[in-house]
Amino acid sequence: MKKFSLLYILCLIHLSSSGQDSINASSKKFQIYFQAGLDIKLFYGGRYVKPTKDNYNDPIDKHIYERSEKAPTVGINTGFLFELKFSRHWAMNSGILYYFRKDVYKRSQDTVLANNYSNVPRSQNINYALKIDYSNHFLEVPLFLNYRLKKFTISAGVYFVPISYRSAEYTYLISLKNSAEYPYSPILGTSGKTVKDYQLPLLFFPVVQAWYRVMIRKSEVDPFLGLFFGTKGEKDFYIQAGINVPLIDNHFRKSGTRR
Repeated sequence: MKKFSLLYILCLIHLSSSGQDSINASSKKFQIYFQAGLDIKLFYGGRYVKPTKDNYNDPIDKHIYERSEKAPTVGINTGFLFELKFSRHWAMNSGILYYFRKDVYKRSQDTVLANNYSNVPRSQNINYALKIDYSNHFLEVPLFLNYRLKKFTISAGVYFVPISYRSAEYTYLISLKNSAEYPYSPILGTSGKTVKDYQLPLLFFPVVQAWYRVMIRKSEVDPFLGLFFGTKGEKDFYIQAGINVPLIDNHFRKSGTRR
């Protein structure tokens, strides 16, 4: 009976270690990360939007931002990344991420008046916009190729945006009185308008990131810095800063299983 009990215990130990090894081996090939961070929007071609040659056949959106200043903004990102490891150094990432970004264009009152050479209307008119503030909500699918060397990881790829939701807030310059009654000293004010809509933009943003692995109380955390470029023609780019937390490895470490 004692021999049987000892043999039974040895079998359990062997099965337990084999199970942990198989789970651990699979965790080395596949990983899930939770991501959270900030995006800072900046510009490499100047913040001033120069006027282009007028063409009556052009859509109004082509000239709507002319003679305005683009403002730097801060956005957020969060979601999950899935990593498939090909070897000790190479891996591929994809996942689902939520991004909130803002696009802000501003004009001074003097610039709006100088642009139009006419009396300010009492109704809302896009040509008299003082500020245009877009709040963009993006659902993004990243596609990255990763190279890891010890604690450092370099990632390069694209953000693919299949769908987005945008809220646009317009601030217009309007005349509070009949301009004919006050031709030389019009009484001016502002009027606001908000427009919301879903879009299917199918955008691609090229991105490069650098990760660094650190341990905090036996849990791995990968801070990252990134750079990606925005909409084509806008001459803007984003600096990213955030963290990626591997969920599988941290779970095994806390439960006592080591890699």
